[in-house]
Parts: sequence; structure tokens; C-alpha cells
Amino acid sequence: MADRALLLILIVAWFGIAIPTTLDGWSYYQMDRVERAYSDDHATFKPSGTRGHAYGVYGTLMMAVGVVGYSLRRRWHRLDGAGPLRRWLRVHIFLCTLGPYLVLLHTAFNVGGIVAISFWSMAIVVLSGVVGRYVHARIPRRADGRFVDQPLLAQEEEALLRRLAVETALPVHQLQTALQTAGPGRPRGLGSALWYALRLDLQEGRLLAPIIAVVQAETRVDITAWKSLLTTHFRHNAKLILWQPFTRIFGLWHVIHIPLALLMLVILIIHIAVATLFGYGLFG
Repeated sequence: MADRALLLILIVAWFGIAIPTTLDGWSYYQMDRVERAYSDDHATFKPSGTRGHAYGVYGTLMMAVGVVGYSLRRRWHRLDGAGPLRRWLRVHIFLCTLGPYLVLLHTAFNVGGIVAISFWSMAIVVLSGVVGRYVHARIPRRADGRFVDQPLLAQEEEALLRRLAVETALPVHQLQTALQTAGPGRPRGLGSALWYALRLDLQEGRLLAPIIAVVQAETRVDITAWKSLLTTHFRHNAKLILWQPFTRIFGLWHVIHIPLALLMLVILIIHIAVATLFGYGLFG
């Protein structure tokens, strides 16, 4: 309940900040670069303007707090009593997606020069973070946060299949054949695995329908007795299928996410140093 409440608060806060700030300068952001210089809003929304500069500062601080706070919570065991890691991750995602958006407003949607390298690094970091979070949530974990081993998942899969065989009054091999015949095909690569997972999330009912129909045709037991267990089996089987490609994706994710985050940080520091050199301090 607390996790859902936190998620709702963060979502409302994200849009509650992003939408008003965008609408506030929308007429300025729609102008071309020449028109902006003659606009009454130029002193407010340009990168060095009162609002534009503030967006850059607040966005940068959000990213710094999000990265440092979550990293400390993961690595410093003295913070183990400061709440579950999953809540810190949600706050990390909130700060590290809203922060880059405020930085985008700081640029007034006009990215160029060395800042472009930092910005696109930041965009890729944000995108890879979203993908990493999605993949991480799809890999079964123990109570201590470690990933469940694939052999254990396979054992649980067999136990579910035996229970389903009892509920449907069908032999295990016959039920297994029916499930394999009607089930969606297995992914063949890492990209295919991501698409497979998205389809399961968005179209579970449609994917389950032919499986239910095949099993229903084979058994005389009423559907209400086994449909819920079949759904559980379907979801667990998906976890087993996705375990290997998703653990590979999560391993590769570190190779992309962390170096780009460091590159973004280095260029951001250079940008702040240059801006300070030309008289634009951190707080104006």
C-alpha cells in the first residue's frame, strides 16, 4: 500500500511540475532562434534567463541527488534501515527523469555544441534507465533482492504444471503438448525478448485465449476450477522463458548506462565551469 501511494505521489509530482513549467514558456519555445531574441520572454526563458537558468540548476541538482542517493543506499549498508531499496529506486527514477526534462527546458529546446553531447548522453542514460528498470522488474528475485536461479524457476514450473494437470484431470504430457501448441512462440534474440515481454504485458488476455480454448477442449472439468491456475502457470512460464535473455540484457545494461552517465557528468561539469567563467554562477 505504501509503495503504491509513493508511486502515485511521484507520478502526480512529475506531471505537476513538468506540465506547468512547459506551458509557462510554450509560446517562447515555439519561436525560432531569431524571433526569440526580440521576444519579451527572452530574458526569462533563455538558457541564461531567470527561469531558464533556474531550470538548469534544479534539473542538475535533481540528477545529482537521484544518482548519489540511490548509489549510497545500494552500497552503504548503514542505510539498510532507511527504507526498501525499491522505494529508493522509484525516487531515483523520478529525480533522474524530471531532472533531465528541466535541463531540456533550460536549453529552451535548442541543443547544440558540446552541450549536445551531454544532452544526448543524458537522453540515452534516461532511456536505458527506463529499459533497465523494466527488465529488472521482470527478473524474479528473492527477498534479499538477488535473482532467482533458472533451475529453481524450472522446478516451480514443473510443480505448477503438475497442479494444473490435477485441476484439469489431464495427463501431464497431454497438458504440456496443449500448452506448447497454443502458446506464443519463444523469443529468438534480445530485442525479440523485449517485444515478447511487452506483448505479454499489453495483450495477456488475447495470448491466453487460445491456450484456454485448447485446454478446455481437452478436459471435461469446468473452466472456473482451473483458469486462475492456468493464468499463474502462463505468467510463470513467461518468467522462465525470459530469464536468460533478460539477465543478459541486464548485464549489458551496465555497460551502456554507467559509462554514459559518467560521460554526461564530465561534460556537465565542463558546461557549469564554462558558464561560471562567463559570469553565470550556480544560483545566478
